[in-house]
Amino acid sequence: GDLQLAGTSKWKLLPLPRARNDTLLLCFEDMFRARETSVLDDLLGTVKRMKGATWTLTTDALAMPQAVEDFLEVDEETKQLCLPITTLSKSFAPGLSYVGSKDVRSFCFTGHYGKVMHKSSGSLLYMGEEPLDRSRLAQSAGLVRFFSPKEILNFLGFPRNFILPKDMELKHRYKVVGNSIAVTVASQLLRLLLHGEGAERLNSLEEAPPRSQEEVD
Repeated sequence: GDLQLAGTSKWKLLPLPRARNDTLLLCFEDMFRARETSVLDDLLGTVKRMKGATWTLTTDALAMPQAVEDFLEVDEETKQLCLPITTLSKSFAPGLSYVGSKDVRSFCFTGHYGKVMHKSSGSLLYMGEEPLDRSRLAQSAGLVRFFSPKEILNFLGFPRNFILPKDMELKHRYKVVGNSIAVTVASQLLRLLLHGEGAERLNSLEEAPPRSQEEVD
């Protein structure tokens, strides 16, 4: 009831979706740096002093995410995927999803990627060095492109040597890679279900029950 949303450039206090309205989620811009400094301890110390508050902290699930640049391809096809200035000049262009090579997340890619211009169809790659100015997107012509079907497969964990037929049209390749499965996730689940491997890792991802104020004190 008395909890207020707060935050800085380093962390945000957010309501937990589809949960109790008095449950909040503490999100860090850089969780790994927060663990190495006093930021995390200071914030948790504040929570401990709040009457009736409980908290849980999961650290075993943390893993360094890979940046977009780790999945990019350099070939002739990617050079042909830049958005024309006419598209970047459209009124809907500022509302699209743009990610840079150093980003670690994007919108998921659907079978309509490359055809339907909407952020929910998938993100676009911005290759500029300066921050993207959404109010002047036409000036970024030549620096914004679609991800290639092969790059989307890379995101999903397909082996680097996995390729689609070269004679398949681009729109059809987008269709088959869109809404595909994450091979990295599916492989871990199959190892667990068929061979019983990875159970300890899976159990480590389970959050501990909330701690009461009495337990904290």
